[in-house]
This record gives sequence, C-alpha cells and structure tokens, in this order.
Amino acid sequence: MKAVIDTNIIVSSFRGGNPRKVIDLLDEAAFKFCISPSITEEYFRVLQRFPFTKEELEKIIYYCETAESVSSIFETPRLDIVKNDPSDNKFIECAVALNADYIVSGDNDLLVIERYEHIQIVTPREFVEIAEHAKRKK
Repeated sequence: MKAVIDTNIIVSSFRGGNPRKVIDLLDEAAFKFCISPSITEEYFRVLQRFPFTKEELEKIIYYCETAESVSSIFETPRLDIVKNDPSDNKFIECAVALNADYIVSGDNDLLVIERYEHIQIVTPREFVEIAEHAKRKK
C-alpha cells in the first residue's frame, strides 16, 4: 500500500489524534510513503512556521529521505484537478507518478474529489482504518 501525505497531516501529527496515528503507521512500515520534490519543499516551508523540536524535524527529514520518491530528474504529470487551490495538484501528480493508492489529507479541496483514477483521497481517520484492516489481514 502506497500513500501520499498532505502537509496538513504532517503538521497536525505533532498534536496527536488520527494524523499522529498515520505517522505511527509510517513508523511501523505499514505503508510506503510517497513524496516528490515539490511536496518536500512545501513540508519544510510550512514546518518553519511552527516551533517544532529538533527531534521532530529530524524525524520528518528521515521520512523524506527514506520515502519512495519521484526524482527531480523526472517530471511528474501536470494536472489541473484541484480548482480551488491549484497548488494541491502536486499531491495528485505525485500519487499518479508513483502509482500510490491513497492521498491522506484534511484539506477539503482535495477531499471533495474523493478519487482520481485508482487513487482514493481519504481523511486520516479513514486511512488509519484502512491500514489497520490491512495489517489484520496479514
């Protein structure tokens, strides 16, 4: 199972709840984390606005370095799916390029799309339920 994680989930994960559970699943290697250079750039641009500890930031750096990623050498497909916030298209573009199964987001501009091709766009709660179910089946 492969998933792209929206920036809002990364930020919210430090407060606990289902976003934290998504990161816990990542720690357990319950899914492959998919990322692109533009997503990595957004993560770090946004994370600079918050008072995270060095350890918390190092953890995010580790995830980004070990993620399955779209290399900056290759172009991701340019899509125009998210009309209200075109910058969110990068999450769908990454998911398409890496054949991800899910985009995990708390952003209504993405969530209203629900699905693009085979990619499901889900909330953290929905993703946790899906991943926990998949773990039980193993």
